[in-house]
Amino acid sequence: MVENIEKKQFKLKIPVIRGILLGLLAGVVLAFSFVTISKVGFAVILIMLLLLWTVTFYIEGDYQAADIPVLFLILGTFTWGKAFSLLGIDVANLPLYVTEIVLAVSLGLLFLGRKSLKKLWDEWRLPLPKGLAAALAAYFLLGCLYLILGVMGNGAMALRDIVFCLYLLFLFITLSLLRNPARIKKLMPVMMLAVIFLLFTSLLIFFTYLPDSSFRDFIREIKMTNLGLYCGLIVMFGLSFYTFFKKKVKLLVGIFTYLGFLFVVMAEVRAAWAGMLVSLILLGILLKKEFKIFILIFLLVVVSIFIIDYFDLGVQKDKLASLKEQLDSLTHRIVPTPMPSANIRWRLGIWRQTIEEIKEYPIFGWGYGTQIDYEIWTKRLSWLKAIGANTGILPPHNHLIAITYKMGLVGLALFLFINIMVFFHGLGYIKKCKSRFNQRFLIASLAGLVYWHGMALFFDVLESPPTGIFLWILLGCILGVVHVDRRA
Repeated sequence: MVENIEKKQFKLKIPVIRGILLGLLAGVVLAFSFVTISKVGFAVILIMLLLLWTVTFYIEGDYQAADIPVLFLILGTFTWGKAFSLLGIDVANLPLYVTEIVLAVSLGLLFLGRKSLKKLWDEWRLPLPKGLAAALAAYFLLGCLYLILGVMGNGAMALRDIVFCLYLLFLFITLSLLRNPARIKKLMPVMMLAVIFLLFTSLLIFFTYLPDSSFRDFIREIKMTNLGLYCGLIVMFGLSFYTFFKKKVKLLVGIFTYLGFLFVVMAEVRAAWAGMLVSLILLGILLKKEFKIFILIFLLVVVSIFIIDYFDLGVQKDKLASLKEQLDSLTHRIVPTPMPSANIRWRLGIWRQTIEEIKEYPIFGWGYGTQIDYEIWTKRLSWLKAIGANTGILPPHNHLIAITYKMGLVGLALFLFINIMVFFHGLGYIKKCKSRFNQRFLIASLAGLVYWHGMALFFDVLESPPTGIFLWILLGCILGVVHVDRRA
């Protein structure tokens, strides 16, 4: 009895601890915005705050020790993007990054917890619709075969292509993470720290001039593509859950959604705009009654962009190039210009060269560790410079073309089958949901999946660890929430 009282008293202190952690994070960011310390020191402090935040949910009993690494990875990636993904160690002169370390540790802890691979597989197999397990196994084993052959033929260069196959395991890790209703409901509070940090960082990026400091170096590492993806996911979940919450929380969700949409526009990642368009069409169909809130937010963003542009408030003024200039530039065939038309023609050029290469080995592809030395406007754009980060290799900037080049039409067929099957599995269950929360979570995950694919059609989202992992996490979210709701 005394022990239970002590636990309750301790649990009452958890929200206070989280408030302190939020305050510490804000204080650290503000201090480091004007003080110069080593980037390593800043990284260590940020990692400690993220770990402590994750551990508070473990203390409450919502998650287990095996869940901490993947929660930490999601939080860190959301807050620091590519810079976080580049954290790691060298093993035998080869870089081993945090994403792969977390993948190995998470699988190891899950195995130790179940004490047998059979029990672990039985747990994972239940949420999978008929036929999906075979497709996942075939795609994964095909990827592993290409990886082995790639290492034998192309050396360590083939290891960069593990994003095509090994990251699929994050789908299963997500299924373990979301194996009961409490874990699904707690996932958004877990992400709150990362969401606040991301939006605050975006405000600094777009609206302030920071002096030389560690934090300025820090935000330079946040790529606009990463920011566009993460802010877009905030919009998807914000719109899906806006009417679900009560007034106070609804206001906060509305602010987050508005800021997320504003930063997607200001980042001027046209791949994110494409993803936003198709995902909002889906949300408009699935949330007809609630979609009026998006119209309001859209109008607020339009007014905000006009005010920012008119009064010259944004630091990133080039991110607000007029639509007329962009459209006009498309009608002139000019050799490289900074205008978006050059960007479009540049992509069409590398797609055309990749498709020509695919024609040589269309069925099984070129395999892992291979790359194309693209040449656009008589300039060579891609060549191998190093193993690990900053390899100098230019991806095709289209995930379907990239998979076909590496794994052929066989790999592409399996990849499409997996994604289409999971999407329609979730879409068909929406009206059957017993829990309103689960229904909103499912809709948000489906919209997030469409948003991810919309971006990946025009950017190297699949090949980059800080964005590629979210494909498999979103697929796991869809399968996990359907399974949990069906069992309720």
